[in-house]
Amino acid sequence: MKDVPQTSAPSQADMPSRRLPSWLVQEYLAILFCNEELDPDVRQRRAMESHAELNFRVTGGGKCGICNSHVRHVVQVTVQTDEQARIYRCLCTRCLEGERSTADMIALTLGRATVMYQRRPRQLPLRRWDEPRQENQMTFAAHQ
Repeated sequence: MKDVPQTSAPSQADMPSRRLPSWLVQEYLAILFCNEELDPDVRQRRAMESHAELNFRVTGGGKCGICNSHVRHVVQVTVQTDEQARIYRCLCTRCLEGERSTADMIALTLGRATVMYQRRPRQLPLRRWDEPRQENQMTFAAHQ
């Protein structure tokens, strides 16, 4: 058998370092260890946002799992519809809102933290774009 040369991972000396602004690190630590008066859900959401921003500053962003556009904050998205669940590494805002409009549940996961969104209540009846509006639907006032 031939000897296959083993490749090693680049050492830390070979990897470029990124300087993080001190305010970013301070804000991240403040969110993690302070703010005990905040609601736990709000604190968890803020911690996820801050952690995602810190990850962006260190490693960069990602690509949307649907449209392949650039995504700043890489947060795993789980989309639950009826019996089916799809997992994306990250989604752009447009695709996330599109999935949220049709899904029963959306879960954003970063590490052990998870923020869940349930289906929004429908306020207007659905209609095709080429169907005429009915009298009882909302109308917009004319510009004055």
